[in-house]
Amino acid sequence: MIKNEELMTIKTLHKTGVSNRHIAKQLKISRNTVVKYVNRDGPPNYNRQKPYRSILDEHREYLLTFMQTATQGETRLIPCFPSFLRERNRNSA
Repeated sequence: MIKNEELMTIKTLHKTGVSNRHIAKQLKISRNTVVKYVNRDGPPNYNRQKPYRSILDEHREYLLTFMQTATQGETRLIPCFPSFLRERNRNSA
C-alpha cells in the first residue's frame, strides 16, 4: 500500500525529470510500482474485502442464547450442539 505522500513525491520527481529507476531507489519501492503510479491519474483506489460468512452464522442466535444461559465453567456446548442440529434438521424437513 502506497501513502499519498509517496504518490505526490513520485509525481513531483517525475515531473522534474528524475528517472523511474532513481525514484524507485530513493523511495525503496519497485520500479514497476513507480511506473504504475506515474501513469495513473488519481490517487490509488483500495477496495475493502467483503466480510465472509461463517458456517456458524445461521446458528448465531442459538449460540448466543446458550452462552448467556450457561453457568460459568459449563462445557456442554460441544456435546449439545450436534443434537440441536439434528433436531433442527428434523423440524425443517
